[in-house]
Amino acid sequence: MATRARVVRLPGVQACTRRVPAKVKAAADAMEEPVWEGHAERMRMLLESEAREAMKRQIHRLDKRAVEHGKSTIEGDRTMLNRVNRYIYKGKVQTALREMEGMVEQGKMYLVENINHRRFLTACSTKRATEEAVRFVQLLDSKDPRVYNMLMSTCVRGKDVNGAFQAWDMMRTEGLKPGKIFYSNLINACAQANQANRAFEVFQNMLNDGVKPDQITFCILINSCARELRKRKNRRQQLVLVERAFHVLDDMKSMRVRPDAYIYNALLACCARTGLKTRALSIYQQMLEEGIPSNAATYLALIDAHIAANDCEGALEIFENVQPRILGFKSGKEQLYNSAIHACQHLGDFDRALGLYSKMKADCIIPDPVLFATLMKAAAETGNIDKTADILSEMKIAEVGPSISNYSTLIGIHAKNSDYEKAQETYDEMIAQNIKPTVVVMNSLAHAYAKNGMVRETFEIVEEMKSEGMSPNSITCSVLLSSCYHGREIEKAFEVYNEARQQGMQVNESCTHILILIANRVLKSLRESPILHGTPGGTPSHRLQAIQSQRQAWAARAVSLYHEAVHNGVHPSLESLSLLFGCLRLPRHRMDGFSTSSTEGAGLFESRALSVYEDASSRGMVPAISVDAEQTFNLEKLPPVVGQVLTLCLIRRLYKEKGISIGGFKCRNIVFEFPPVAEVKRLKKQKEMEEGNPEPHVNYVGASVVSILRRMSVPFEGSQHEGYVRMNGAALDRWLKSSSGREVVGQQDLSYNGLNDIYKSIHKQNEKIRTSSYHL
Repeated sequence: MATRARVVRLPGVQACTRRVPAKVKAAADAMEEPVWEGHAERMRMLLESEAREAMKRQIHRLDKRAVEHGKSTIEGDRTMLNRVNRYIYKGKVQTALREMEGMVEQGKMYLVENINHRRFLTACSTKRATEEAVRFVQLLDSKDPRVYNMLMSTCVRGKDVNGAFQAWDMMRTEGLKPGKIFYSNLINACAQANQANRAFEVFQNMLNDGVKPDQITFCILINSCARELRKRKNRRQQLVLVERAFHVLDDMKSMRVRPDAYIYNALLACCARTGLKTRALSIYQQMLEEGIPSNAATYLALIDAHIAANDCEGALEIFENVQPRILGFKSGKEQLYNSAIHACQHLGDFDRALGLYSKMKADCIIPDPVLFATLMKAAAETGNIDKTADILSEMKIAEVGPSISNYSTLIGIHAKNSDYEKAQETYDEMIAQNIKPTVVVMNSLAHAYAKNGMVRETFEIVEEMKSEGMSPNSITCSVLLSSCYHGREIEKAFEVYNEARQQGMQVNESCTHILILIANRVLKSLRESPILHGTPGGTPSHRLQAIQSQRQAWAARAVSLYHEAVHNGVHPSLESLSLLFGCLRLPRHRMDGFSTSSTEGAGLFESRALSVYEDASSRGMVPAISVDAEQTFNLEKLPPVVGQVLTLCLIRRLYKEKGISIGGFKCRNIVFEFPPVAEVKRLKKQKEMEEGNPEPHVNYVGASVVSILRRMSVPFEGSQHEGYVRMNGAALDRWLKSSSGREVVGQQDLSYNGLNDIYKSIHKQNEKIRTSSYHL
């Protein structure tokens, strides 16, 4: 008769309580020398496990060692296995790996093979210990593809793309062919690392190896484009990624793989992050035509696409259409309400946002901390800052928090309004709730003090941050610079900047903007100095020279800040460029060494301003200048100073082309478009009503461009009142040949002397060669 086996837990083997067949029992009883008590029972258990054949070989090795070395050696092996298994169970993967490496050094590789591979790799995945997982597989030197699939899954969960490619290299070294699961996980590792290009390279290798992708593979590939869109700020790069995602859909259909809701939702996510609402709606219509059911993620992407396209009313219309179906969704209900409230925030309709929140509570949908944070932002941006405290109380009543994100949002709101007292109160309340602050919270708190020019308090908060083990980042640096700017600590600001660079901190655009703003303030004070407004004869020359040297030093410092920024991959904003050109503006009154005429800047700017503009245009920060064809410049978003420098660069470019052209350069028509004065005044009045600011910032770029054209006597049609300026090519040719044109541009040598004589000589030689009348 068969006997009942007792439950035994063995390393690498599942517990078994099934009856042992009579043949197995007989074979076990026939053993001449049982090594230790219960060994036959252990063998019966192993023969009934899923890994039967592997365990039979393992037992044979253990039996052989037991006969050769005695019972004590086998008991020692069992002790080592149990110890390793306990480490794995407790998540101590590093200690377990060291034990296994010790086994290999002792020549006990058979014990390492007896370890449950899946259990160890799962423990590594839980701990995000990808390095230990790779070392374990290298230790095994396995030929089983399933081991590498588990290793790849561990790297994906640990977001270790380098470890994933290392696993790929290990598999190819062993001569194994990766399968669909392996390739899909490798593409997913690239997607999580925001490396879409690398993901597509892996996908191409997958096709070259003859592995057919499925829906999951294509979905991961499209998601790689959607994830990388989060970090891409350049519009052209964003549109390229979207096109690649749609090409994946075409490839999918050509391979006869039917798209599902996950594929279309991934495409909708790409459209949502780029504001392509029309394309998103076409994808949704395609889903309806193919009978693919939509879910909460579908409508969430549609709403976000409309918000990104500044069509918040359209976003709310989609939400109202889907609102009766929200309760039927399994998940995503809170996110839909959150996006709808976010649209209300953009519209400045806080009452409508509160109405949506009330409807949400009526539907028994539990809000999350993110939704409350959105409500706080909506209240702050609509001028209902007092409502933020009520929202915080509502969170406590709903037992949803508040969380660290809510306190961070609230402190940021008070910092934006320069209310450091309420920001400090909120921070103290957060500490009383035993919530540990983060770098974001500390930066927001420091920003509240910085905007009030409280330099000492700001630096104390940063020191407290360091003492708590938090590392300052580029935002911390910009906050410190802001405190120095508001507190008029000029030299201290540059000390902070130099120290940050020495520490290898990546300086962001905000830091560059603040430092150029400081330089602009200093230069403005120098230009308004009383010394410059007196008669030159009545002012000591050494004082004029001192101011002149200071002006040159600060202008050079501003230009060097720009070059350092672009060298580090930071593109200054249009506002920063406007401040930089302001630093390079010449004084209104004549100073020794500066002439108000016969300069490339028409007596308004240094020539360095034009060089900076050309460099910025080559990097795509400002409109590029081309004189080979008719060109229209839209100046609507350009600051006035940038518009003036653009005009000067254009005139200089025309004059240079006119001077060096052999065959005779002909100017083309040039058009400047900008908002007319009436539109600017209407916008100003609207901002006065919305912001309550008697002097809101509006763009008078049209008036600035017209004024500089009149200063240089350039012929043009239109005016700032009509919203355009048109310069006729023939009229420009005549102006450039005139004395006024040469005087303004200040490069007479290009027109009548030097280079032009050489070009005329070359032109005559070419004519003689063509007519065969040229002889040496």
